Amino acid sequence: MRQGTVGRVLRLGGKGLLSLCPSIVVSKGPKVGSRVQAIWETLRPLAGTTLSRRVWAYRHGFLPDKLLLYGLTPESRQDYLPCLPYKKAHPLNGMFARLIDNKLFLPYVLGQWPGVAPRYFYMVSGNEVITLSDDHAGVRGRRVSLKAMLAACRDVGEVIIKPLADSGGHGVLKLRFSDGEWHVNSVRMPEAALLAKLGAITDSVVTECVVQHEYSARVFPDSVNTIRVVTMRDYDRGEQFVAYALHRFGCASSSPVDNWSQGGLCCKVDLETGRLSKATEKAMQWHETHPDTGAAIEGTRIANWESMIERIAEMANALAFIPYMGWDVVITADGFRILEINSLPGIYMPQVHTPLLTDSRVRAFYARHGVEPV
Repeated sequence: MRQGTVGRVLRLGGKGLLSLCPSIVVSKGPKVGSRVQAIWETLRPLAGTTLSRRVWAYRHGFLPDKLLLYGLTPESRQDYLPCLPYKKAHPLNGMFARLIDNKLFLPYVLGQWPGVAPRYFYMVSGNEVITLSDDHAGVRGRRVSLKAMLAACRDVGEVIIKPLADSGGHGVLKLRFSDGEWHVNSVRMPEAALLAKLGAITDSVVTECVVQHEYSARVFPDSVNTIRVVTMRDYDRGEQFVAYALHRFGCASSSPVDNWSQGGLCCKVDLETGRLSKATEKAMQWHETHPDTGAAIEGTRIANWESMIERIAEMANALAFIPYMGWDVVITADGFRILEINSLPGIYMPQVHTPLLTDSRVRAFYARHGVEPV
């Protein structure tokens, strides 16, 4: 970029940048925050990049950190799904995005497959608690106190509390009652303090804590380690297909969740064999073994892989009115459980391993929804 252009961008700020990038300016309204954030991230310094390179990335639909995360070049960018047009196109599932993004609806969406969703016990919003389970809380739809809820949860041993509409592992609490004490995310907490903490949360669900398969617990036992399976619609063939899968593992820094954004690891899954690649942190440190436990990751084979991936494809086809889903799956001793389904699965984790658009069916799906290289 010429020095005069750089000076113009710096003088005019966001307007100058937007005038250079008319093809990916998002409309006014609820997405204006995303535009402001993108402009800010492009203009502020980032080690290992220059302003001209950051503006180049923005013009092609990428935030500047993707220059480093993907090693973007003019030759390779056509193979990577750009993040700004992707976010602009949301919701790709239209009105049905709400059906799967709200975690309260999961048992109803998966109702035709008994035992696939974890048991849901309560919905909590401040001091209001509503029972969601007949077998655990007595009568479904009954209002109970926080104290009564905790008393019932003691018999379960461990439960998970998570916000209905949050993502990335934010706000997740793991409650365990043992030796006469409550532990919240592995930290002891008096019941009075726990009641005060729960009274401050809003719109969350209380579910069972799924017990993961031994292979996964061996790698890292202090989080429930999930597999993100992404299904898409092949409009030419009229069927859903599994586009890719990633395995996440928690770390000491992310526990009790396994999310990559919280400090966890992610590795690519070979769809044919169910074997794992090396794992990476978001800081792009690669690991053949888990950095905390020393357990092998690369080459590990996921238990129950074939039956799980076939069943997910069948379920996706049964829910064909939802063309795009990110399934969070936990392998268990007796099969698998689905913890949640996402309508806007992140595209950074998969593309750290392989550019998404090198797969022709994946490229065709995103193009159908107006998401293409800029």
